[in-house]
Amino acid sequence: MLFSSLTGDIMLDALIGAVFAIISYSSLAAVLITATLTATGVISLKVALCLVIGANLGSGLLAMINASTANAAGKRVALGSLLFKLIGCVVILPFVNLVADWLDNLPVNDEELVIFFHVFYNLIRCVAMVPFADLMARLCRRLISDDVENDLHLKPKHLDRSALDTPALALVNAAREALRMGDVLEQMLEAFNKVVHGEPREERTVRRLDDDVDVLYTAIKLYLARMPKEDLPAEDSRRWGEIIEMSLNLEQAGDIIERMSGDVADKSRAALSLPKD
Repeated sequence: MLFSSLTGDIMLDALIGAVFAIISYSSLAAVLITATLTATGVISLKVALCLVIGANLGSGLLAMINASTANAAGKRVALGSLLFKLIGCVVILPFVNLVADWLDNLPVNDEELVIFFHVFYNLIRCVAMVPFADLMARLCRRLISDDVENDLHLKPKHLDRSALDTPALALVNAAREALRMGDVLEQMLEAFNKVVHGEPREERTVRRLDDDVDVLYTAIKLYLARMPKEDLPAEDSRRWGEIIEMSLNLEQAGDIIERMSGDVADKSRAALSLPKD
């Protein structure tokens, strides 16, 4: 009833398409349903095109919402995508009537026209705006400055609590977070190598990264603790134990690297402070 009441108001139709994409959490879902409504005659082709354009804009808004907890770099990517989609929306909407009339003359079903329009609209927009990617990147860097504190401190990003009701999925999330611990440990080793080769200041980096390892380990441990091991199937129970053991080993390895880095840095400073003969 909502869609059948649309009369072809370009801005209103695009706005409804954007809201629909956000509610359905997918611009593709919005486009497919729009194609279905067009095929059954509930909406006209012109309205369908406006809904598709709005759905693409809605996907950009959805990305911005999802990136609200990301670091500055992630927010810039989402903002750039949204601005490109907004520009495309502003450029194409005034010509919707012409595009609809041209498409309507093609020997293709209306539902297929909606899908084709979605594909080629995004393709043309992509090709036209790629040359301006560097300009958009500079604009986004101006609009969203670096958050030094958030960039320096790592936070868990895969431990979705809503997945705890599905043990297999929750274990995959925990494993991905444990792999992030491994990545941080690799960075610690690189910083420790610099300390060994005469850069004692890198010891601060090692200590900071060890704090990140501790944060991830604690988060993984608490996340898995919410899954009663005795209620898990045998395979999931074994996987649960492996993830806990790997996380613990990585955390202990981080502590060892931190202590070694501190000892080497202290010796390097002591050697530098010795008077020369």
